[in-house]
Amino acid sequence: MTSPAVSRFAGLTNARQRAPQPVALQSGALQSGAGDEPADDDVRVREWMSPDPVTIEIDETVRQARELLSDHGFRHLPVVERGSLVGIVSDRDVMIRPRALRAAMRDRAVEDLLDDARPVEAVMSSSPHVIAPDAAVDDAARLLVSRRVGALPVVDADDGLVGIITAVDCLLASLQPEPGFS
Repeated sequence: MTSPAVSRFAGLTNARQRAPQPVALQSGALQSGAGDEPADDDVRVREWMSPDPVTIEIDETVRQARELLSDHGFRHLPVVERGSLVGIVSDRDVMIRPRALRAAMRDRAVEDLLDDARPVEAVMSSSPHVIAPDAAVDDAARLLVSRRVGALPVVDADDGLVGIITAVDCLLASLQPEPGFS
């Protein structure tokens, strides 16, 4: 049985050739309650996501992505092409590895390393797992853990990017007291 609130873009071999198509994940344990929809008392993704996330265009550079992540204190950055979600990039995707830095210092090419002109498309994950704003936060947490990712772009029914939710957001949501408890 699949949950309509949890989906994934079909794998893209070349993001410029075709737009992502949502495909329902087999959710099994990702379901809330007995039905396909989250229970009415579940905390929703929309309550904990960061709305209207900062994005980067697919043809911008790795250096620009690194700067955006650093300037805003983010660890994940949705990648868009003409406004449509095509991927996600993390701080680990754009970080400068110690081995590369040592080699650049040896070759006196540190400036080239810092000014990484590769397009962000070269380092992004092109098939991001996504979740709907009306999904339960528990479902988001399970998806984050099962897919070993730190953030999920939140997309509406028209596959428009409306937010991003992170593992930290889900943890914070789980720490909130239940209604009726002090």
